[in-house]
Amino acid sequence: MKHKSSKQQPSLKDRIEKAREGLVYVSETDAQIELFFNASMNEPSAKELLRWLGKQDETVAESADPEDFFGRLTSAKEWHMKDQTRNVLKFKKLQQLLEKELANLRVIRIGKIRVETYVIGKSKEGILGIKTFSVET
Repeated sequence: MKHKSSKQQPSLKDRIEKAREGLVYVSETDAQIELFFNASMNEPSAKELLRWLGKQDETVAESADPEDFFGRLTSAKEWHMKDQTRNVLKFKKLQQLLEKELANLRVIRIGKIRVETYVIGKSKEGILGIKTFSVET
């Protein structure tokens, strides 16, 4: 008798990687949305992230609500072109995935003009999420 090979569910990292593909965070400069993963951090906190990045002394960090980060990215406008509408839907799917799968989801912004932004939470694999940067003058 043949055994059917069970198709393995993609890992959460793989699902986030796929969801963020092709997405860009638009500010005064455009930046890719990248996967963030860290198995050695215990909590998705600004203090722990700064320590891990080695930036605890020279950097300003602020936490924001995930809705603040995703708000403008997931708002469809009637003037959007086809690719912009597609990106709104992709950002909505990414937001839903992160909110559903990650505990203590946080947005951590580091810096003043060149701002690194992390949308991270806790999973059984470690601290996981996305990162990007923006220029805000």
